[in-house]
Amino acid sequence: MKIGNFKVKLNYGILKGFIDVMGLLLAYLIYQTTFAFVSNLISPSNPTLKRIIEMIFADGIPFYVWIQGFAFPAVALGVIIFSIWFMFKEHKEPKRFIITEENAQKYYDTIMITNSLLRILALLALWDLTYICQNNILLQGASWFSLQVLLDILVAGLVIYITYCRIKAFAKERTAEDTDKQTKSSSKEEGKVKIKKKEDSDDVIMRG
Repeated sequence: MKIGNFKVKLNYGILKGFIDVMGLLLAYLIYQTTFAFVSNLISPSNPTLKRIIEMIFADGIPFYVWIQGFAFPAVALGVIIFSIWFMFKEHKEPKRFIITEENAQKYYDTIMITNSLLRILALLALWDLTYICQNNILLQGASWFSLQVLLDILVAGLVIYITYCRIKAFAKERTAEDTDKQTKSSSKEEGKVKIKKKEDSDDVIMRG
């Protein structure tokens, strides 16, 4: 794994381990909620629920109900997959901060903690939305407004802001002058590569 041109490794401390365990627990709860919902649709657990389902879906359960029932759990699965992919992908150097060999690992560790925290907040919101969606499928008139989702969005914003402040504490902010220097350095390196390729090509032609 890399941050820009610097190699980094995945550090697994107690904090990150605890956060990831919480994420797995939330994923399990979403799965359990969905499994219970599907089980109740197919084979209601009590007579009252059975009468409600038979009254609502007298002609059988339509296909769109299954799509609605699995929509938020599918999004939750996508969040988990994206979060894991984000852990192992190569990251470009941020435009706002200068990353060096000394602070690259610290930068990576910081964004990985943020990645895990945002995963938990997303799964919390999706768990609540899964419950609301299932209630609405059974025509119980549940409101789509969720205080849990609103709080998750606010906390996510706070987490991102704290992450920015933490990175700012150990990484220098990039200025226009730094950007110009990097552009010139990249141009010089590109020019050297082109010259080297041309020399190698000429050498091959002369030998031929």
